[in-house]
Amino acid sequence: MTPSDCRDTLRGISAEAGWRILHGLANACAAVQGQGGSWADAASDYAAAADGLRTCKDRAAYAVLGGILQFHRQHPSATVPLTSSPPGRNACDFEIAAVNVVDRTEARPGDAVTIEVHDTYFDHGELRTNATVLIDGEPLGTGPQLVSGSGDRAVICVAAPSLATEQYPKSVSVTVRYGASATKENAFTVVAPDPAQSPGAPASVCPQATTGNGSASPSP
Repeated sequence: MTPSDCRDTLRGISAEAGWRILHGLANACAAVQGQGGSWADAASDYAAAADGLRTCKDRAAYAVLGGILQFHRQHPSATVPLTSSPPGRNACDFEIAAVNVVDRTEARPGDAVTIEVHDTYFDHGELRTNATVLIDGEPLGTGPQLVSGSGDRAVICVAAPSLATEQYPKSVSVTVRYGASATKENAFTVVAPDPAQSPGAPASVCPQATTGNGSASPSP
C-alpha cells in the first residue's frame, strides 16, 4: 500500500480479524491526507490489533499507524501529504535464525542444508524463485527449495557445495540475498565427500515441503 493508493486500498480491505491493522492504516492514511477515511475507525482498529501482531510486517504497520494517530491528536485539523519509503528500505530486516545439516552434524558435498529465515516481509514462494543463497560468499548454481513458511518465518533448503580438496574440512558462512542480505557466519562445516559416493550424487534429500497449515505439498 502506497500513500497515493490509500483510498482505493481502503475499499478492498475489511475490518475482519487479520486485516484490522491494514484497515486502520488505510483509514488513517486517507484521513491525514484529506482523502476521506475515518479517524474513529483507524483508532478502533489500532486498539483491536494490538494483541494480534503476528509478523514483523504487522508490527511495522502498527508502528506507522500509531505515529499517524499521534500526529492527529496533536494537530486534529491538519492534513499532510505522505510519501513512500525510499527505494531499498523495507518494512523488516530479515535474518537467518538457524542453519542445520539434514541427517548429519557436518555436511558432505550434496548434503541437504536447511536455512531458517525470520522476519520476512515478502511472499515465501519468492524465496524459491528470486532469492540467491551464497556459501562462503559464492552463489550456488541453483535456487533454494522452499520447505515451509508460516507468518514471517520460512525454511529453505540447499545442497552443500563441493570445495577444493585442500580446503576440507571448512566452516562456511551462509548468506541469503533477496534485495537485502542476511548472513550467518560459521553456519556449518563442509567435510570431504565419501569415497564410496558417486560423483555428484546427493547424500541426503531436502525435507518434503509443507504449507503454512502443515499440510504437505510437492517439492519444486
